[in-house]
Amino acid sequence: MTVRSFLCLTTAISILALACTNVFAAQIDQSIPPNKTPKGQLDFTNLLNVFFKDDELATRQVLDQRLATVSSQLETNLLRAQELGFGTNPKEVKIPHNAIPFLMFHVGLNDLCNFGPDKEASDLLMFTNQLLFPVEIRNKVSSSVTVRLPGANKGLTQQDQETDWSITRWGLPKLIRQLDELAKGLPPETLRILVSIPSLNRSFLGYVDGANLKLVPLGLDHLTEAQKPLSAKEVFLGLVQEAKHVNGNPR
Repeated sequence: MTVRSFLCLTTAISILALACTNVFAAQIDQSIPPNKTPKGQLDFTNLLNVFFKDDELATRQVLDQRLATVSSQLETNLLRAQELGFGTNPKEVKIPHNAIPFLMFHVGLNDLCNFGPDKEASDLLMFTNQLLFPVEIRNKVSSSVTVRLPGANKGLTQQDQETDWSITRWGLPKLIRQLDELAKGLPPETLRILVSIPSLNRSFLGYVDGANLKLVPLGLDHLTEAQKPLSAKEVFLGLVQEAKHVNGNPR
């Protein structure tokens, strides 16, 4: 399903609440069937609107309730709380009410191998139906919560079925801190995305600058001398040969 087709379904979706799970994972979930973006599509706002729908305040309040439940559970396991970025006093954590989540995309190996100058960078982006929200302790980003969007959920609990939403993961402290630090140089209202290339073990902060998609690498390597914004097309073209030399991965 393309993102455009996916968005057409949103008029029939009513968001009442979010569901919570006790699943705490350390790695990005790539098991969700992704949705490809339409050719040249750089406006990700509608994907965010699917989450908030017509009542952003109510949705954020439910997120707060789920966070409170998890924080209470972690009070009896402070070692786990620290691993997840919840500190030594889990009840101090909060999700800022003005927090803009990161939309999560990934790039497939086969698509990258076939990428060329005549193609659009956005053609490679596969939406994973997930949003990554920052979680803070005393106004500092320390952890995150990952929310899975409608249409991507299977094996839901009864509570999940009422909303068609689920919270799939808490944690990823290192990743969310990196993203937050890199995003500080952007205008406050900028919609940010996380772009991962699992086969190459690379991740990027992404955002739209005018009509251009920019990527900032999370980490330094031969491709970049500094963590500075680069044209997404330039980045992908620079990785084509590396992708073609990857062995033992499905294409």
